[in-house]
Amino acid sequence: MGNFQGLHLSPTSVFITAVRRTSYTSYNPTFASLPFNSLAMLSLGMVFLHLVAFSAITTTNAAPEATATNTVNLRIEANTSTLYEGPITSGPRNITVGSGNNKVTFICDDAGAMPSPPPPGNTPTDALDAAAKARGFTYGGGFDGEFNDFYFTRIGTSTEYDNGTYFQSWGSLVNYQVSKFGEGLTLSGCQQLVKAGDEVLWAFITVKGTDSSNTDLSVLFLKLAPTTVTVKKGKGTTVSVTDGRTGVVVQNASVAGVKTDADGKATLYFFETGFFQYKAHKTGDVRSNVMNVTVTD
Repeated sequence: MGNFQGLHLSPTSVFITAVRRTSYTSYNPTFASLPFNSLAMLSLGMVFLHLVAFSAITTTNAAPEATATNTVNLRIEANTSTLYEGPITSGPRNITVGSGNNKVTFICDDAGAMPSPPPPGNTPTDALDAAAKARGFTYGGGFDGEFNDFYFTRIGTSTEYDNGTYFQSWGSLVNYQVSKFGEGLTLSGCQQLVKAGDEVLWAFITVKGTDSSNTDLSVLFLKLAPTTVTVKKGKGTTVSVTDGRTGVVVQNASVAGVKTDADGKATLYFFETGFFQYKAHKTGDVRSNVMNVTVTD
């Protein structure tokens, strides 16, 4: 994966892998490429309340892109890795779940269950499907007839899990905000209109308890800034970590092994030239966006 770089100021820091590349299009490490970060998720209690149509969804089930196509910045944070991070172009399409008598096909175009839907448009689920096609992973889940929307119990290999002590599941946010449609993080992926340039996040989240509410927003969605840094070898640069949803600074997040202070800031030093990538991690919260670092002589 490349060489880890950076000054380790704290011996107790949780280290993050730096990926060194000669070219870069989008951040797309393998499942094993990043250290385990306890990602967290807000709930899918409706799994037990609504019509379920489980199955793996292969990327061949989606119809070609239709109208209202645009490009958003998509990030998919799975249990132990980032499945996709970068621009993705998508638009309204048919999504199919299940098989046999449980097979359901529905178009994701932001109309959903609304009585007077707006014109068809791109949605978080459309972006997810486009990324699945591009990267070769699959997803699975069910369809809810009340909301005319899907929920996802699996993306890649990260699968919903409930042991009575903690609950893990998938949800989506747009520009770090929970949707006003469906049940917030869930049952909203086909109803939330996304515009060109929007930040779409699918995250696998862990919360304590069983089927915790979508309103339980104690989980932080880490946001690392700046996203691009050019620094001379031997010099330092200061980064900041906040909760993307609220803007509140995050203390004790780890960036390249350095913990953020009470102001959410950490200073990193680089002693080798090249191109590197870092993310912020904090146990119990969703890992951050990638930061691209170029170190020059």
